[in-house]
Amino acid sequence: MTEEAMEAAPLKPVDEERPTWAEVWPALAAYGFSALAYGPAAWWLMQRTTAHNQLLHAFFVLVLAGFLLITEKRSRWRPALMFDRLAQLSLTIALGFLALGMILSNGLLLFPGLVALAGSLMRFIFGNKSRQIGRGLLAAFAVFATLALLMPLFDWPLRALAGQSSGWLLGLIGKDTTLQLAQQGGTPMLILSVDGFPFHVAPECNGFGVITASLLLSTLLVISLRLRWLDRFLLVALSGVAGFVFNFLRIFIIVLLAPAVGMDNYHVMHETVGVITYYGCLVLLWWFIRGYQKPPQPPKPELQAGYDANSPGGKPRHRSGNSVDGIV
Repeated sequence: MTEEAMEAAPLKPVDEERPTWAEVWPALAAYGFSALAYGPAAWWLMQRTTAHNQLLHAFFVLVLAGFLLITEKRSRWRPALMFDRLAQLSLTIALGFLALGMILSNGLLLFPGLVALAGSLMRFIFGNKSRQIGRGLLAAFAVFATLALLMPLFDWPLRALAGQSSGWLLGLIGKDTTLQLAQQGGTPMLILSVDGFPFHVAPECNGFGVITASLLLSTLLVISLRLRWLDRFLLVALSGVAGFVFNFLRIFIIVLLAPAVGMDNYHVMHETVGVITYYGCLVLLWWFIRGYQKPPQPPKPELQAGYDANSPGGKPRHRSGNSVDGIV
């Protein structure tokens, strides 16, 4: 083959080669065994998610955002089925946590093992070409599992902060507000009174749902977009603050509109304001974080044309038939 033909021949990325069945079935068998072993932990996580709309909606946001990222640049994306050393190492770590949890009779050790198992699956499914998206989904899943486990600890602190923030904002426009703890049938209730009208700050009003969805979306995006670690940390922290702010703005708007709509239309107004603020926060974060990444620099003209500026006389660069310009 002549040099011109070699230069014009299209390059085939290494990771496009499809694995054979003999290479895939051991991985499927290992993942099947791991799925059975981690079944109780996965079942508990699924039950916790479906029992709380805040977690369920946040998980839906994560799945939808991941789908959009996968299909954005690859209209015909297909799984890589790559069971390489990294996938095998992650699977080994998952099984190690499983064994350690059984020996110590500590179910909490199953959760880092479940994340390691998810990491192995992400590597198996996404391979090299989409590894950044796979890493983003893995990091977001780790955040989701952690927040699902710690959810009861956040309820009352978030409710108190939401009530205090909303009361403060209402006070700025001249409203008379008080926040107090009451009892109804032996159940504690947080009551925000505004000009004599009581509003129950229920568990669904604590903002955990929009904060969780914001953290999951930002974690997925900052890992997938190859940002600097400092920028990643700041953007994820900003997303948590944004979720909190949008939640107490939601309470603020509901309290202002309640006297005008009356009790007959209160539920419709409550849900409408909730949907607008919830998805408004997420759309704003999606737009802001996606726009935060600097556009890639175009290649130099001499390099794009196949010439090396550093070689004498600008001679054409030669490459072997199995070389690649870069791996995404």
